Amino acid sequence: MPLRPLFWLGGAVVMAAVVAALFVLPVRDWFAQDEALAEKRSELAVLEQTNAELAAANARLQTNDGIREAAREEIGYVMPGEQRQTVMPVPSAPATLPAGWPYDTISQIIAVQVAAVPVP
Repeated sequence: MPLRPLFWLGGAVVMAAVVAALFVLPVRDWFAQDEALAEKRSELAVLEQTNAELAAANARLQTNDGIREAAREEIGYVMPGEQRQTVMPVPSAPATLPAGWPYDTISQIIAVQVAAVPVP
C-alpha cells in the first residue's frame, strides 16, 4: 500500500511534464517568435527605405544632369570654360593653452567668443 501514493505522485509529475511540453513551452516560443518577427519587420523597413533611396539615386543617374553632378562630385569634372578651385577647411586652433599670465586672459577671451557664436 505505501507504493500507491508514489505512483500517484509519479503520474502527476508525468502529467505536469506533458502539459508543460504541450502548452507552456510552445506559448513561450510563440512570444519569442513574435518579438523576433517585430525585429525583422523593423529591419525590413530600414532595408526598404535604403532600397528606395538607392532607386532614387539610380533614377537621378539616368539623367544628363545626374551624370554631370556625379562626375563633378566624384572625379572633379569641370565644364569647358570653367576653372576648378579647391578650398581647404580652416584648421581649428588648439583649445588647450598653458597656464599663466597671458594665456589665462586669452583662454577667457576664447571662451566668451565661443559662447557668443551661434551654432548654425
